[in-house]
Amino acid sequence: MAKPNYAGIVQLYEAAHREKKPVEQANRVLRESLMARDVEAGNFDFGRLFCECFGDSEFMHCRSTGKWANEVFEAAGPVMTSSFQQISGQIIYGLIMEAYQAPEFIFSKLIPTRQTKFDFEKVAGIGDIGDEVQVVKEGDEYPVAGPSEKYRHAPVLRKRGFKVQLTREVIFFDRTGQLQQASSGGAKSMAQNREKRAVDCAIDEGAGAASAVTGGHRYHYLGNSISSYGNNSGNHDWDNLAASNGIVDWTDIEAAELLLDAITDPVTAEPIMFGSKKYLICTTQNKLTALRIRNATEITVVTPGYATSGNPTETKVGNPYSGAFEVLCSPYVAARAATDTDWWYGHLTEAVEYCQAWPEEVKNLGGGTQLEFDRDIVQQYRFSEYGNYSWKEPRAMVENTA
Repeated sequence: MAKPNYAGIVQLYEAAHREKKPVEQANRVLRESLMARDVEAGNFDFGRLFCECFGDSEFMHCRSTGKWANEVFEAAGPVMTSSFQQISGQIIYGLIMEAYQAPEFIFSKLIPTRQTKFDFEKVAGIGDIGDEVQVVKEGDEYPVAGPSEKYRHAPVLRKRGFKVQLTREVIFFDRTGQLQQASSGGAKSMAQNREKRAVDCAIDEGAGAASAVTGGHRYHYLGNSISSYGNNSGNHDWDNLAASNGIVDWTDIEAAELLLDAITDPVTAEPIMFGSKKYLICTTQNKLTALRIRNATEITVVTPGYATSGNPTETKVGNPYSGAFEVLCSPYVAARAATDTDWWYGHLTEAVEYCQAWPEEVKNLGGGTQLEFDRDIVQQYRFSEYGNYSWKEPRAMVENTA
């Protein structure tokens, strides 16, 4: 594991202060180095950073005499103090994001994010015009084609986060591991929470289903709270629930696709054309079956299908669903759905989204606070994110039950 270049990092920030350039540029360079693993956040020593910013003699003096860190910050001046705070903040950010972006959290990475400035946002839209093209005879007026209004409400947003604290012991007695453990643990907890909420939204389960309005559903369309999956009844005027369609072979995928294609636009009654890739969401129990259906090179079609009558014939053809969809499987699916047999199929990235007021961020607070006096906490870091998952078009997905 490569050792960080402490002198080079500090010089980067010193140059930004000296040339009166925005420190965000230095932050970006360090952040990119962390993402590229040129600088290992998990191998960072805050004591070495302190030495590079304030000198070895000051470090040893603090360590032996118990001199307060805020006294060092004041004596060193705003440039080095700011450099120490900015660099340590970016290292904490790197530690947090490393755990927050763990590869096993597939749903939260796949679902697209949309920035918003509103809580319980009314997302206005214009309905398709539909097929209004007509033959125009010579001298006749062209017909008028006009769009219609449609809207939905995104769910109430929620703020989530945690704090980690940098103590004198972390700096002076090489207890960096404690800070890393706290940062990674808090980030892993938040990432797990977000992944569960992403799965809940995709399969329309869990407490978040009532997030749009009290007692309602995630999909709130034209003032009505509507279940994301269901048969054609009441204000759920489309059918995207296939009962008795457990996943066994390619014919079950075909049944889901036929149901998906039969769904029409609520304004124009035209078929809805989605251009994104299709996904099959399943539990671990059905993962190998789903992969076998997608990866098979050929299938056998028996006509008329009865071995004892009708002189059946067998035809081997290429697999019509070879690579046609991506399989998404997570242990959270069975746990959140309370079933290990249901599966979901369709254009997931066009069906759901993450509405975000602000992205993941780290804020820091320096020394000189009551916490430093009471508990020797010389730096604090707060990680937060603000958003929620929402259904934007449930007509893009089909739920299949066994």
